[in-house]
Amino acid sequence: MEMGYNSFKWDPDLVDPADDNFYLWNVNMTLRRYFGKARFRPFINFGPGLYAPRLGTPRPGFKAGLGIDIQISDRVYFELGSDYHHMFLKEDDLFYLFTEKKYFFHAHGGIVIRLK
Repeated sequence: MEMGYNSFKWDPDLVDPADDNFYLWNVNMTLRRYFGKARFRPFINFGPGLYAPRLGTPRPGFKAGLGIDIQISDRVYFELGSDYHHMFLKEDDLFYLFTEKKYFFHAHGGIVIRLK
């Protein structure tokens, strides 16, 4: 399971200039397929999710991506990756009206600690 918090610019003519960002939470159930068992493990992932803007109605969607885990120790990995997110929005959803987006790309990097 993965969770993200995203910020998008929207048309400043439509909103107060002090608040020109549109915020969106996403929660995805993600399946990963790893290739190899070495210290460098590339992967692909896919999963359905729920995309909840700060303003508006939560909508379903999905993500797909690829990345690599680099093993630092038995349970600690450094991860780099990129994902494509697609949301099933309606034409009157605020996020779509103000950003004209139904999809976005996301790049990430960080430390992964495996519990088992």
